[in-house]
Amino acid sequence: MFKGNTKGLKVLTPDGYKSFKGVQKLTKQGCIVKFDNGKELKCCIDHPLCVDVYNFEFKKAKHLTIGEKIFHKDHGWVGIREF
Repeated sequence: MFKGNTKGLKVLTPDGYKSFKGVQKLTKQGCIVKFDNGKELKCCIDHPLCVDVYNFEFKKAKHLTIGEKIFHKDHGWVGIREF
């Protein structure tokens, strides 16, 4: 969906305020990842999730497998139950 800039608004850039034609809203394919602790995450399929904190390794949600563990900053290591 494109929404034109009909009010003559400007956006601040490193080179000062500039005119723009409008904005476009993009929608991405989403998913719900359910964890073994009962929590769930609604995200896009390209959302990165931490699978290895020591090597700073992430996987996109679409590449996760049932039973795999991810690290959540508030809940620690949690297993993927369903998605």
